[in-house]
Amino acid sequence: MQFTAENITSSIGYLMGKAHRLLREAISHELLKNGVEIAPGYMPLMGILALHAPKKLSQRTLGELMELDRHRMSRALNELQQKGWVSLACNPKNKRENLVEMTHEGKDVLKTIGHCAGIVIEEAYDGVDAKSRQITENTLHQIITNLHKNELQEG
Repeated sequence: MQFTAENITSSIGYLMGKAHRLLREAISHELLKNGVEIAPGYMPLMGILALHAPKKLSQRTLGELMELDRHRMSRALNELQQKGWVSLACNPKNKRENLVEMTHEGKDVLKTIGHCAGIVIEEAYDGVDAKSRQITENTLHQIITNLHKNELQEG
């Protein structure tokens, strides 16, 4: 497909990017209404920690999973640690490395994030029938699989 000024806003990249930004903004707004202030980019970080719990993740591994450089990862963890949502401890096997885990307060915040995200996602799907919703989700999974395969082949 040749991109032109007329069709760029119909491209999958544009539409996925716009949907992603709008979802993050709407979830952030819903969280603020529920008394939780968190940078939208930090929500996936909390999710990754929850997925790997009770295992502690090294700061480096967490940065790789989040695709953040070590400076941005440090900044994010410092902010979340100040809020009391994560704790960092020196890795006993490697003193130059921090291990990260979610605190009890962080787990409570994650529940609120999940609740607010659920509200927003249902709003996003308003007017979309169940079959179309399933097709959309299946299509996105296939796109991710295809692009991930390409990434692995090139890497």
